[in-house]
Amino acid sequence: LADIASELSSKEANLKVSYKADGGKDGELAIAKGNSLVLQKVELDRKTRSVEIEAEGSGVGVVQVLWHHNVASETKKPAFNVRAEVGAIDSEDKKNRIPMTVCVRLNNNRPLTGMVVMEVEAPSGYQISRNSYGAKGVKRVEKENDSTKLVIYFDSITNENICVKLLNRKEYRIVNQKPAPIFVYDYYNRNVNSRIFYSVPTGGLCDICEGEDCIKCSSTTTTPNP
Repeated sequence: LADIASELSSKEANLKVSYKADGGKDGELAIAKGNSLVLQKVELDRKTRSVEIEAEGSGVGVVQVLWHHNVASETKKPAFNVRAEVGAIDSEDKKNRIPMTVCVRLNNNRPLTGMVVMEVEAPSGYQISRNSYGAKGVKRVEKENDSTKLVIYFDSITNENICVKLLNRKEYRIVNQKPAPIFVYDYYNRNVNSRIFYSVPTGGLCDICEGEDCIKCSSTTTTPNP
């Protein structure tokens, strides 16, 4: 097997990979000399349950299909120290924006990393965006899932904190939101990771009710003594 692998890997890759998901999304990925070391990623619809993949050409390439679901638990042995500080809603801000600062550094005395990715998801009813572009080490920022998820790429993470300022903007009135995840991982090895959860200030049912639904929320009246 080692002899076969060395023979195959010595050839330049020239591959075309086609995929078709049951959700209706399809497309092609090309693997050639110029991008053979570049990770190409396609995010399919959340309702996807099967994917057909075909490849043609010459050379060697790796195609991996991953399915993730969030479990409300933080990483037991985190590789990174991740901290989220959530601010309060400014009563004069008509856009209902909540500022947040997320800081990340290596845990303990781990060796310096290469590229690191931070995925920050917005709580239900919110969209998320970057508030400051001055953080050092940030290579690229992408929005996904209709701006409900922010993906931040860092050149590397060291033992010193790197902080980014974000904004959660309320789009829909929802109460009792569940905590939202922040997932940080090594770009080349997702097993080196950390996951934490954060929450935004939330109200109760009386904050979103309308009309007759708010009867129980009105101030209690007292009956005068006879």
